[in-house]
Amino acid sequence: MATGMWKSLLFQLPSHLPGAGTTILVVPLVALRVNQLRRLTMGLDCATWRPGSQTQASLVLVGVEHAVVGEFYQYLFGLHQQRRIDRIVIHECYLVVLTAASY
Repeated sequence: MATGMWKSLLFQLPSHLPGAGTTILVVPLVALRVNQLRRLTMGLDCATWRPGSQTQASLVLVGVEHAVVGEFYQYLFGLHQQRRIDRIVIHECYLVVLTAASY
């Protein structure tokens, strides 16, 4: 789908539902993360995950650089043990991001 086609509603709406768990949003670029966070803070419980944090929110944004480290895996495992994780979404997936680890 093209830009501006409301694809973000696919993960935003379920995060608003009563009893919703946590949605993890992996955002590859800092500019996209800042833009998403700015738009999402209007009425949605969201936060950005950083190393050392145990963020509790309906929607947690994480950069690719943090999503591949052991500390984030431990955070995900903790959410899984609490049965709080609903979905993991990769936003604006670019081939460069997916293949960068193979270089």
